Amino acid sequence: MYPVDSSDLRARSLVENLLAELSDDDAMLADFDETPDGGYCFRVEIPGELGKELQLSKRLVQAALRDRRSFVALRQILRANLLALTAKRDVSTARVPRAARPAPTVISVGVVTDVDEEAGTIVLGDTVIWVGERMPFGGLPAGSAVTVAWQERNGRNEAIAIRYRPLTPPDAGAG
Repeated sequence: MYPVDSSDLRARSLVENLLAELSDDDAMLADFDETPDGGYCFRVEIPGELGKELQLSKRLVQAALRDRRSFVALRQILRANLLALTAKRDVSTARVPRAARPAPTVISVGVVTDVDEEAGTIVLGDTVIWVGERMPFGGLPAGSAVTVAWQERNGRNEAIAIRYRPLTPPDAGAG
């Protein structure tokens, strides 16, 4: 419910003017209501961020219309609110590129349990890794010890680098 008293309308106008002064006209007073306990409840919005509801005493806001110290206090409260909103928006904006970063590189060490030359994949433990044309499969039989650096890309685990050596059967050295 919007205030109907002329002093309430002047108080709303004061808050709107202060927001315009402090934020280069991009802040908006979304709500401005009188509370049952004799205060004002309002919310400030800036592009890209919704503010939290603020409750101030009616006495402070009304006094800001005629008293310099109250005016400065109200101005500082609004400034602090705008700084918090701007910081929150900046953090949200900074997180967007972070989500677009490539997946971290994973290093897996183990024994190849399966090789599928047609699909271009090897299986290392429970992980299927696509190696494609990056390495010849002829020298990589199942049972080879491998170290694989890979990243998740396009819904599959893609090898970046592979080092391997065939495991020597225990009786191969005896003779």
